[in-house]
Amino acid sequence: MRIVCTVKNIRIMRTRNLGSMDSEVIFSDYELAGEFPAYDRLADFMWRLFKEKIIPEGFEIEDNDDEIDKTVTRIQGRFWEDGDFYPPTLALLNHGNAAKYLLCCTSKSLATTYQIWFTLDKKRVGLYAFDMKNLHAVITDKDKTYTSDDEGNKAEGFEIFENITRPLWELAANTIMFAQDGTEDEGTLDFAKPRWVDASNILTSLSRDSNKCHLTGRLPDNSYHADMTFEFRELLGDEFDEFVDASDL
Repeated sequence: MRIVCTVKNIRIMRTRNLGSMDSEVIFSDYELAGEFPAYDRLADFMWRLFKEKIIPEGFEIEDNDDEIDKTVTRIQGRFWEDGDFYPPTLALLNHGNAAKYLLCCTSKSLATTYQIWFTLDKKRVGLYAFDMKNLHAVITDKDKTYTSDDEGNKAEGFEIFENITRPLWELAANTIMFAQDGTEDEGTLDFAKPRWVDASNILTSLSRDSNKCHLTGRLPDNSYHADMTFEFRELLGDEFDEFVDASDL
């Protein structure tokens, strides 16, 4: 996956001991550009980016002997703490051209919480190419059940997605519909993406074992349910260049 964007308006707050010790740091913009393995969740990708690139692991600010200005927030010791943390969560705060986010991560001891506010600029670009093979799908659409088997398909995408389940779901659904084109099932081409289903209400789950994937999606009342298995890999390097036009990056 190739990403080109600027991370702006970076503000990080570390809270210890239920708010009794707050530390806040504001950072300059960070230019993010390169090829990265496609992430499962944007939250995990950004958390690693902040810890490993934007704010290095050994970052610290030492207090001096001057009188402490209590209006200024100071960091004591290493900013990033060791220990086990819960998976980070990511909230989109606005839907404008520039995407503003809040990233939060809490230690399993509940002693420390990090809150990271940042913006991805409006010129952000995310390019990816996926290869899906040996797709098997069983889909229940109200009172009907459909089964589909297909050798698979390749597809490209042009976004910084928040969760890989969505582009994989789109690729699987499109592969199924293309497979039915010209067959006796052509009249039911929409069963992979029923018109009566609001996609935002579909609960999805993805599990992986090496390159083998199991993707499920359902409505809360199970009136629509899809169960898919397939092999998945990402196109990188020369394969990516042959498949995706990235000349504008």
